[in-house]
Amino acid sequence: TYHLHSLHEISDKLPRDKSLYILAHDVPEEFPLHNHSYYEMCYCCKGAAINCVNGKKLIQHTGSLYLLHPDALHSITRLSEECVLINLDFHPQHFQQFKALLELSARDSDALSDGGYLYYNLQQLGRLQSTLATIVQEYVMHNYQDSPEVYDQLTDLFRQLARIPHSIHGPDKH
Repeated sequence: TYHLHSLHEISDKLPRDKSLYILAHDVPEEFPLHNHSYYEMCYCCKGAAINCVNGKKLIQHTGSLYLLHPDALHSITRLSEECVLINLDFHPQHFQQFKALLELSARDSDALSDGGYLYYNLQQLGRLQSTLATIVQEYVMHNYQDSPEVYDQLTDLFRQLARIPHSIHGPDKH
């Protein structure tokens, strides 16, 4: 379990030379408005939260995933007693290879490139959830470092995401 102050300390110390950083944490309190120097994939694996992105309140239920641009201003407030998120943080330079796998339309690519986000609902997609679990397991097995195995799984994850509906407007709005 991480507390807000320790998460901010960890976030401030993310290795700048790393292409990937993965952090699983609960949401015990509100995370104030912030942005990052990296792309963030935020997956809700338990509970629910409000992810306020660029002033728009978006509910994030178990099984939902947001992919946020570094300039996306966001805050998180839990809605359920237990809320657990997994963040996959990508260095912008390295993220571009994965972004290409999404095969986005010009509109969606512009939204993600202009401080925006993409929303995915993975609730009914067991294979995708399994791939996320494998990514975290491989990352831990390699002493919290990226590896060829992690990159293979990330490539698979982004190829799977390319085949499912997403939104630039939040849940249920395509």
